[in-house]
Amino acid sequence: MKPTSIVFLVIAVLLILGGVILCVTAENIAETDGYVLFNRTEDGSSYRQYDFSGKPITKISLVVEDAEIYVYGGAEKSYIEFFNFREGLYTFSTSGTIIALDEIPDIESLLDFNTTFSFGGIRQFLVGNKSAGGPRRVNIYLDDLTENLKVIAVDAKNCSVHVDSLDLKCDITVAAEEQLTVTAKDTHTFSALTLTANNLAAMLDNDAFDTLILTAESSDVKASQISFKNLDCKIDTGTADITTFDNIAFYDVEVGAGRGSVRFGGMDRPRPYTQKPAGDAAGTIRIESANADFSITEMAG
Repeated sequence: MKPTSIVFLVIAVLLILGGVILCVTAENIAETDGYVLFNRTEDGSSYRQYDFSGKPITKISLVVEDAEIYVYGGAEKSYIEFFNFREGLYTFSTSGTIIALDEIPDIESLLDFNTTFSFGGIRQFLVGNKSAGGPRRVNIYLDDLTENLKVIAVDAKNCSVHVDSLDLKCDITVAAEEQLTVTAKDTHTFSALTLTANNLAAMLDNDAFDTLILTAESSDVKASQISFKNLDCKIDTGTADITTFDNIAFYDVEVGAGRGSVRFGGMDRPRPYTQKPAGDAAGTIRIESANADFSITEMAG
C-alpha cells in the first residue's frame, strides 16, 4: 500500500472514531437536559423521551399514523415518549415553545432539504437502526404545573387517541382523513375539544369543555356525564348520544333540516328546530346533519 493511501486510511479511521466520540458525548450532554438524542431499545421496543418539566411549552403537535396516542394529566412530571418510530423517518423538534413529532410519510419527503429528520449518523450504522416491529405509541404526561400549554394538536391516520384525567385549560384538536377513535375520561379542559374525521368513533366520560366540536361523515359518539358551553356538530350519518350535567333549556339551539332524528330532554324535536331562551343564553347548540340521529339528555337530579 502506498504511503499516501496509508495516510488517508489513518485519517479516515480517526474521523470515524472522532465522530463516534462526538455522538456519545453529545448524547450524554443532551441526557443531562432531559433529552434523548437517539432512539434507545428496551424490552424489544425502540423509544425516545423528552422531559419538558418546568419549560414554557405552549403547543404539542403530532403528525403520525398507525399509532396509539395517550395524554395523561396529573403526572409527577411533564414529558413525551414515543415507541417504535424508525430513525430517519420522522422529525422531532423542541425548538422555542413548541414540541413537534412529525412523521415523514414517503421517500419524497426525505428529499426536502428544508426538513431536518432524525438521523443517527455513523453511530446509527455502528449500533444498528434502532427500530422495532412492535406497536407504535406516543405517551404525553402532563403535571399540574404545565400552565403554559395551550394547544395539543394531532394530525392522525389510523390512530386511536386517549385523554385521561387532564385538568388544564388547553385546546385539544384531533383530525384524521379516515378512521379516528377518541376516548376522553375525567378531562376538564374548560377549553375546546375538536374532533374531525371521515369516520369518527368517540367515547367521552365525565368531561368538561368550553366548546365541543364534532365533524364527521359518519359517527358513533357516546358522551356520558359531560358539560359544555358550546356544542357544534356537523355529521352526515351515524349517531351522537350525549348525556350532560347542563340544563339545555337555557341554551340557544339551532338544528338544521335533515332526515335524522333529534331528541332533546326526552322529547323528539322537529327538523329544523330552534330554541331561544327567555334571558341570556347559557350556551349554544348547533347541529347540521343529513341523516345522523342526535340525542341530548340532561342528567337526572
